[in-house]
Amino acid sequence: MQKSNYITISVVYATAEHQELCTFKLPHGANVRQAVEAYKKQTNFAFVNFAVNRFGIFGTEVSLDYGLQEGDRVEVYRVLSNNPKQARRKLAQKGGTMGRK
Repeated sequence: MQKSNYITISVVYATAEHQELCTFKLPHGANVRQAVEAYKKQTNFAFVNFAVNRFGIFGTEVSLDYGLQEGDRVEVYRVLSNNPKQARRKLAQKGGTMGRK
């Protein structure tokens, strides 16, 4: 059986309103940056910014030069407008709770 020169990976990005999942074939040795570039070219999420967004594989944050393997799912993490830790801290300072009774 001949080994393929390509791997199949997925890239996912989600907003509060929408989720986008794309599957690509990339050459062996491809990295996260190359996967996201391919994603940006194929989708309308061209606003993904390498300097701002963070990236992960199955929930674990990785660098842009992380080498991909067959079946990896690259996740593009969006910037949160409200940091959950800061929100809890502010609420605690006011003496409130976050949904606890």
